[in-house]
Amino acid sequence: EMSMVREALASRYFDTGKYVEALAIYNTINPNHLYRNRRTDFTFKKAYSDMRTGGYERALEGFSKVLEGPYSQYTVPSTYYKGYVHYILQQFDQAVPLFEKVGKDNQFSLMADYFAVESKLMLKDYDYVIKHGEPLFSQLDKEMQSSLARILSEAWYEKGNQEEARRYLDIYTQSGAELSRKDHYFSGIIS
Repeated sequence: EMSMVREALASRYFDTGKYVEALAIYNTINPNHLYRNRRTDFTFKKAYSDMRTGGYERALEGFSKVLEGPYSQYTVPSTYYKGYVHYILQQFDQAVPLFEKVGKDNQFSLMADYFAVESKLMLKDYDYVIKHGEPLFSQLDKEMQSSLARILSEAWYEKGNQEEARRYLDIYTQSGAELSRKDHYFSGIIS
């Protein structure tokens, strides 16, 4: 009974973005003391709170647990966020298949596609970056377009196409993005 009360309170904190407070309460709850139909909700929200507070390994465990269960409203979000945690941990080879699985979901597909492309750049799969990045470009907002332009510029450069590399680099530099030393160096190389 007390677990149900604590879970309701933790969910209130969760819903207002207070993940530290939510997690402190989630950590005191034994999921076996919750109604069976509340356990997936609990597991997802605890994993998400772990992710938002830097507990990446615990987040991966939680999202995996949701994915091992029956399909629910948390299956797609868990797939995406598990991929995102792998991305944060620079485990790009593990992130990409999860992002690709999310592909057609309206809520997550754009960000999943973007992170898959960026991950593939890190894995030096330039053909994938160009093939998937170019059609994605026009679907993104200005800020994400700027980041993708930088990624596409690098991929085209690595493929030996200076013209396309320069075109995307120009889009990136004209976006008003703060250029890093690496960006200035890259710009110099292309010039």
